[in-house]
Amino acid sequence: MEQDWHDDESQQQLHQQRWHRRVTKSLAYAASHGNSGLVQRILNDERLGPFLNVDDSDDKSMGTTPLIYASCFGYASIVQLLLDAGASVDVQDKIGWSPLMWATTNNHKAIVEILLAHGASWTNRTAKGRTVLDFVDYNNQELIQVLTPTPDQRPTQLDSQQQEFYKQMKLYRRRRQSSTLPKLVLDNDDDVYDYYDSTTSMESLHHFVWHRCLPDQMFVFAEDDIEHILHVTISSLKLPMKTRQEIWVPSNVLFLCARYAHYYSARELLHGILSGAISKIANVLQNNKGDIHTLAFWMANLSQLLYYLKKDTGLVVATAEHQLEISELVSETYVLLVTDSEKRMDRILEPSMLDHDLIGADPVDFADDWQRFFRHEQHHSMDQPTSPMNSLSSFMSSTSVTSPSCTTLSPHSITSLLSSILYVLQSYEVHPTIIVQAIAQFFHFMSCELFNRILMNKKYMCRSKALQVRMNLSIIEDWVREQQPYLPIHLTSYFDPLIQLLQLLQCVSQLNDLTTFIGTLHGFELLNPLQIRRCVLNYRYEVDEPRLPDQVEKYTIQLAQ
Repeated sequence: MEQDWHDDESQQQLHQQRWHRRVTKSLAYAASHGNSGLVQRILNDERLGPFLNVDDSDDKSMGTTPLIYASCFGYASIVQLLLDAGASVDVQDKIGWSPLMWATTNNHKAIVEILLAHGASWTNRTAKGRTVLDFVDYNNQELIQVLTPTPDQRPTQLDSQQQEFYKQMKLYRRRRQSSTLPKLVLDNDDDVYDYYDSTTSMESLHHFVWHRCLPDQMFVFAEDDIEHILHVTISSLKLPMKTRQEIWVPSNVLFLCARYAHYYSARELLHGILSGAISKIANVLQNNKGDIHTLAFWMANLSQLLYYLKKDTGLVVATAEHQLEISELVSETYVLLVTDSEKRMDRILEPSMLDHDLIGADPVDFADDWQRFFRHEQHHSMDQPTSPMNSLSSFMSSTSVTSPSCTTLSPHSITSLLSSILYVLQSYEVHPTIIVQAIAQFFHFMSCELFNRILMNKKYMCRSKALQVRMNLSIIEDWVREQQPYLPIHLTSYFDPLIQLLQLLQCVSQLNDLTTFIGTLHGFELLNPLQIRRCVLNYRYEVDEPRLPDQVEKYTIQLAQ
């Protein structure tokens, strides 16, 4: 019995430890990924209370707590939630860094304010004796203002900690005003500054150095590691990303690898990492050419990597060949994205823009439509008494299910598709210039397709249909205005030829003499004589609509010849 009791107790302890690890890992994950909703649910769930310790770390070797994660990555709302839940404001990791140090070194002003308001100490020291003052970016005047309140904001009675702070801040201000920044004397320890040499200034901690490669601004690897690096950063990536910070992982890692290979290793290593990356990215794009998420993600990362290589003064020459390959891959990715989007648009373009009646007008009778006489007879027959069988047939036909594609497609279907594409491109932070160019390409495609389909199909060559299409087109124009300032209003100019064609169709039957016709044509400078001739000769007259004189038709034929 005693043995059974010990076994039960051991099982219970294992159960508690397992749940404690799960809760700790979940809280650390939520805090590091900016998921404030998940953080709040974990903190408020009474069932998790016995297994919850807000100051525990998911990595015992590093000692990084949820508050340190949130402070480092800039999630102010999560910092507030954790502090309200009782998290220690001065908790330190294994190298002695506190949340205030992490927030300060990453220039998170709002978090610094929150931590100081909760009594964070600025005199805590790292394992090598450094304080938060050693991590201040002196180019960030707003952060300095937070750390050094004005005299009227200071407490009248200063404790020893506050006295030391103001003393040190005065010292640093004097150094900042001198011609050179203080140099750091380094030891061989585990602190972050061990990566810096004795000529590195404080600014290198906060600003990337492009003209030379500092040891903490590169990724050290060996040739045997290339395949694993490319697998993690390219082949095995799953989209969409959970946080915006993860978007740039491939371009950042590849660039830091290229820096190490160029500045500290051999050209073969540089060629191996970049050539391998370009090849794998090309394979991913080819296998996912119908996935707009993949195309947008890699367009953004390829553009960013190209920017990095051109900005680094050493790599700009050493990687000239690879830059050309990356540029070509960016262009190919752009073509794939535009082509796929245009295919989606093409499937709904005609029913949405040419066939949809925005105002639900009554059917129009045309002079060349002899079937209208039969329709009139049908209308008359509807006034006659019907048999029960005819009534049943009429009821069944009126309640039949209509295809959704015929009833739901409208100009708003086009704008919804455009909004989805725009959202994906902006979510992956594709460069705004590329986004504008892509939308311009879509508008050019739409304008040309609609223009040609109207000219090639006589049923669209009439006044009522031209008015209907013009109203549908105004929905697209309104959508562009709603997207400002992200999209420039001049994008609507791609519809100008189409608009002139629609305007001509709306007024062509009213140009009843040659002089008026010739004078009006001067306002349609985007239409060529062949297009005008097709409009005139193939125009579909409505019943009682006046026809153009023969001399006008002859003039358009001569003009085209």
